[in-house]
Amino acid sequence: MSASLPSSIATWVQLARSLETQSAIIRNAMGPVLSNTAFIDTARQISDQFAQWQGTFGAQAASMRAALPSAISAVQMNGALVASLQAAAEAHRLNFGGLQAVIDAQDLAFRQLVGPSLATARLAAALESFQVELTPPLASLRTATLGLSLAANGVHEQFAQIPHVADLLPRWLLQAPTLEPYLATRALAIAEHATSEVLDREEDAEAESIIRSVGDELEARLLGVGQEFLEPYRGAFVALQSQHPDWCRHVSVSVRELMDKLIGRLAPDEDLGTYFPNPTIEQIKDGKFTRRAQLQFIFRTVAVQAYAKMAEKDIDLVLATFYPANEGVHSLIPPLTEEQVWVFWRRIQGCVSTVLQAANY
Repeated sequence: MSASLPSSIATWVQLARSLETQSAIIRNAMGPVLSNTAFIDTARQISDQFAQWQGTFGAQAASMRAALPSAISAVQMNGALVASLQAAAEAHRLNFGGLQAVIDAQDLAFRQLVGPSLATARLAAALESFQVELTPPLASLRTATLGLSLAANGVHEQFAQIPHVADLLPRWLLQAPTLEPYLATRALAIAEHATSEVLDREEDAEAESIIRSVGDELEARLLGVGQEFLEPYRGAFVALQSQHPDWCRHVSVSVRELMDKLIGRLAPDEDLGTYFPNPTIEQIKDGKFTRRAQLQFIFRTVAVQAYAKMAEKDIDLVLATFYPANEGVHSLIPPLTEEQVWVFWRRIQGCVSTVLQAANY
């Protein structure tokens, strides 16, 4: 399925039909093992989940541009998992002993890759109904978020064509195209004044578990780059938790200080001069390399094939999140509940983690 976004309702119908086909494949593939009680519950749960999502997509009254990339990603990745499970069921038709391990592995991949993409799609669809003033910072953030989802869909399209992709890639490279749009869309939802009820409804348990682990490890990873990065990182969180009247400005100052120091350390001028012998106007300004050039250097080792486009969108999102076009960014974020504080903080952690991962930290 293409990552293009036609504006017709047929796109949602196509997704529903794809899920229906995938559900039929599962039922046929698992038929030989349904009589074996060890697999009945797993097979039925998978089939029931497909039927539920088919209804969700089929009920859409219109094509929603912001929601489609993640929805298409989910169907693409699910199709790849279904094909893999079908092959495994055939291979184990006469020997059920090895099939449970295959099902367990497929179920984990399903929860890590498909579930969060569907949650992202549903939340993006909910945001379509919000009436918000598109100030320049908010418009920039919304555009960057959509661009990241589109780029992630391109990566998922390639993943879906690679057998056993989960065995071939490092964990971060496999999960980033799913988790980054999820984090970005949830942060955008806060900026657009989404309620806790909306955020709770579209939360994905597996994604949240992975993100918590990433956050718990972040201080140690920052320390691996340098002790001086911990103070602005911790300062930003203290300000965010305080929710005092000037909290957003204090968070912005702290995270910008952190990002400026971090990308300066990871992309020193002498290396940039060698890497960009003929810099463009986007890469150098007033005789100094720009933040975009610094981030392009940091992402150079992962910006290959489908990841090239996604890396550029990652850069756009980092710039839109931490370096908005004007100082009105504090007007984007309303007073936050404790839960919303964590959603916003996880997005900050996700951006920092992505930069560190690109630099092999």
